[in-house]
Amino acid sequence: METLPEEERTRLFQFLSRLPEGNKAIVTSRRRTDVDARIVRLDRLERAEALQLIAELAAKYPRLARASQKEREDLYEITQGNPLFIRWIAGQLGRDGSQCRTIAEACAFIDKAPKGNDPLEYIFGDLLETFTDDETKVLAALTYFSLPAKLKWIADMTDLPVRAAETALEDLTDRSILTSDLPAQTYFLPPLTAKFIRTRRPEAVTQTGDALTQRAYALALQFGGRSEDYEKFPMLDAEWNFISAALPRLLTSDNDRLQVVCGQLFQFLGFTGRWDDRLWLFEQAETRALAVDDKEEAGWRAYNTGYTYYLRNQPAEVLACAARAIKHWQDSTPRNKAIAIQLRGHGHRLNKDYPAAIVAYREVVEIDRSISPESNDVVIDLNDLADAERMNKDYAAAERDYRESLRVAKKVIHPEGIATNTGNLAELALDRE
Repeated sequence: METLPEEERTRLFQFLSRLPEGNKAIVTSRRRTDVDARIVRLDRLERAEALQLIAELAAKYPRLARASQKEREDLYEITQGNPLFIRWIAGQLGRDGSQCRTIAEACAFIDKAPKGNDPLEYIFGDLLETFTDDETKVLAALTYFSLPAKLKWIADMTDLPVRAAETALEDLTDRSILTSDLPAQTYFLPPLTAKFIRTRRPEAVTQTGDALTQRAYALALQFGGRSEDYEKFPMLDAEWNFISAALPRLLTSDNDRLQVVCGQLFQFLGFTGRWDDRLWLFEQAETRALAVDDKEEAGWRAYNTGYTYYLRNQPAEVLACAARAIKHWQDSTPRNKAIAIQLRGHGHRLNKDYPAAIVAYREVVEIDRSISPESNDVVIDLNDLADAERMNKDYAAAERDYRESLRVAKKVIHPEGIATNTGNLAELALDRE
């Protein structure tokens, strides 16, 4: 209905108001109009309904018929159940001259859809001019989230009072722009809509993105840190979806800030079992560091990544990371070199190449003892060496190095080392029956 001129819309309303009692009329519009009528909102289709629609369309479009169940479910997720989007994407698969052979190709085609055949422009183009400044800000903020975002996060990113942000979000929900859980105060912008907002309102998107990264950086500094800081980690856990939304932007921003965030998040990501997130972030952060010739931080990211693979029992990946760390740190401190060689020893040990692991661990002991004959590092190094010797069934050497590690641990007051070596001596006794 919004395609009619204002004068004709008025005439239509007049006509509808004069319909005799008992008559019914349906008027469709992409926007709500305040009229004396029962309004039926057509939001996203439920999964089963959307898949049924796709199945019906598949009878018309052979290429859609060849799509797997997984591809059809992906189509539902990408479109968020919007029947117009579903029908448009299906249409690209059957259109004369179309180069789209798969659902993924048809979805990608939206980025370069020609004028007159752009579903985003058709559905949202004229709506842009109706958004208030507050609505534009909250929409720009939501473009960064792939999961429902909390009201508090949106308010922080837009610098709006919470009540003003909530009003804007509720208005957009009423107009079916957002998918919202109002009791939980969480809001979600479908991916295709987010893509359109990023294209058409880049300044607002950039502004809210700056606020996102600054806030995420502050959270990492405040609640991240070493393993001893674990009592603060639940605060990061509660805000993780917010922080993770900022990571892609942090990866393209200032390298120093990115590396600080990685350092602050390393223990937290391990503490909460987010190994996949840690691998994804640190592998890219290593590349980012090398791009600006920051070999020191590149070495740490390679080591952190390798240690994560070590926890996942993936020796080939551990050895590859160790090789990169050794290369990055070839001109670094002796301690860093020892840490990289230690990682190589871990890789050999996982590979059950115990003689190679023993060689690596002995080199680490030698380097760290040259720095300080008795230290926490030496406690750990000797314990690693003894572990490899025990697995290699050289029990006498293992007992010697466990006991030496225990002696140093007691002297430097290293409670964890004392406990670990005591337990390992007991395990050695079991091996020797």
